[in-house]
Amino acid sequence: MSRGHIDPHGDGKWRIRVSAGSDPITGKRHQPNKVITGTRDDAERALTALLAEVDAGRRSGSNEKTFGDVLDAFLDHKTLSVEASTAATWHHSLAYIPAKLRDLPLGRVDVETLEALYAHLLRKGSKRNGGPLSASSVRNVHVVIYGALELARRRKWVAVNAAADAEVPAPPRRLPSPAPTDAIPLLLAAAAAEHHALATYLQVTICAGGRRGEIHGLRWSGIDFPRGLVVLRDTIVHGTGGWKVKPYTKTGGQRTIHLDPGTFERLQTLHDRAVTDALACETALPADGFVFTDSVTGDRPWNPNTTAARFKRCCAKAGLPGTTRLHDLRHLMATHLIDQGVPIPVVSARLGHTQNSTTLDIYTGRVAASDAAAGEVMGHLFD
Repeated sequence: MSRGHIDPHGDGKWRIRVSAGSDPITGKRHQPNKVITGTRDDAERALTALLAEVDAGRRSGSNEKTFGDVLDAFLDHKTLSVEASTAATWHHSLAYIPAKLRDLPLGRVDVETLEALYAHLLRKGSKRNGGPLSASSVRNVHVVIYGALELARRRKWVAVNAAADAEVPAPPRRLPSPAPTDAIPLLLAAAAAEHHALATYLQVTICAGGRRGEIHGLRWSGIDFPRGLVVLRDTIVHGTGGWKVKPYTKTGGQRTIHLDPGTFERLQTLHDRAVTDALACETALPADGFVFTDSVTGDRPWNPNTTAARFKRCCAKAGLPGTTRLHDLRHLMATHLIDQGVPIPVVSARLGHTQNSTTLDIYTGRVAASDAAAGEVMGHLFD
């Protein structure tokens, strides 16, 4: 049976098609094609050249490697130079790639194949229920595939990086969703009933605006009681093998933040209790012990998953929506400070953003009352 076809395609034009196997995602036949302008003989020559191009790809050294080989080589190459949490995220993303696609010869992985994979994941890529996978998760898969194929290009295993031309779904922009300020008293009351230190944890989170891992990584040595300062330095991150302590924040450094007297009063009470509990166990509280811990010696921080579960229960008691996240307390600080006229660079520094533009892009929303006030200001132009 002929592997190539020539069909008329309008006046003086011909479409040539070549059979190149089946798509590993959809099962559809893979048929590279071109439209040629000229005579039938020109089309015959173009068909011969296209067949040779496809066969050359099959015979090339790249096809000695499968797509899975390249993905594994990329992870081995990068694991030594990235954070454990990043490597764990990449491993998770690659688990969405079907075995049939991993077994595909590298030379067969093209733009069409990758876009078919992304479309498949968007329709029914979820491993939990077979439903749609989020656009953000699909983009994460694409990022790793792009890196792997770029490694293959640099090593001359392929001529081009097919992922560079693949269309990737754009995730919807997540707008700030700050927790309502009027719910704070109820939330803190529920937290105090849930765990003796949880209300302090939430108040520090709200006032400092730290990321979840940064607040979990707060140590007593990072608290300056006389000057009202806290230093966010360590971060609790999830990597291969579980939660680990990373001795710097997401942006690679540390940041010092002023807190209000009321929040420091809570911290002082928590510190006094920690000292008392340590003495009761005939030990001393280490200066570098973690603030939020269930260990008398403060050597183990809270598990962030446990904190998230506690927070959900508190939100339910306080009447907050079930979709409220710990991260929304960070949004609360940012939007409240901006709404009160605190300069963007100051807010950005507290959030730990490396660029003020990040703060502007994410937290430029205002509460309705402020927007109404802005309308009145503009109305004065017509007085």
